[in-house]
Amino acid sequence: GATRALRLLVAEDHPVNRQYMASLLETLRHQAHFVPNGREAVAAVQQQRFDLVLMDLHMPELDGIGATTAIRA
Repeated sequence: GATRALRLLVAEDHPVNRQYMASLLETLRHQAHFVPNGREAVAAVQQQRFDLVLMDLHMPELDGIGATTAIRA
């Protein structure tokens, strides 16, 4: 059955992985906002609402665990 389109935040520092995720999520008809590091992920969540956050664990500036901890706080 049809599912509703989700607003997703994708935190991923690797350009090839971002391109792959963008293609996949577009095919699934989801709206994705991409950021290259955890610091920008925390800022994005403070500025707008997302249905789901996909977080890379290993990123520069602030890793996925640190960013997730900050978002949950």
